[in-house]
Amino acid sequence: MGDSVVKPDLVAPGNLIFSILVPGATLENEQSANVAPLASYIKSPAGQASGYFVLSGTSMATAAVSGAVASLLSTPANANLTPIR
Repeated sequence: MGDSVVKPDLVAPGNLIFSILVPGATLENEQSANVAPLASYIKSPAGQASGYFVLSGTSMATAAVSGAVASLLSTPANANLTPIR
């Protein structure tokens, strides 16, 4: 049973996250404005495309949350942790 206090126990970034761009993918074709300009993360000529896409949402936070949980569960002192039901 939880502590009956409504609060986030774990938060993760999910806004404007850089992700790998798959050239020619449906996402790139439908949301081409989200392709990150190369100049957004290194010094380069303006307008030059990169291999990255900028996305937001819970899907983008999933990797950070999964990593945090894996790290927590990999500690021997936490071996008996289970989900709250």
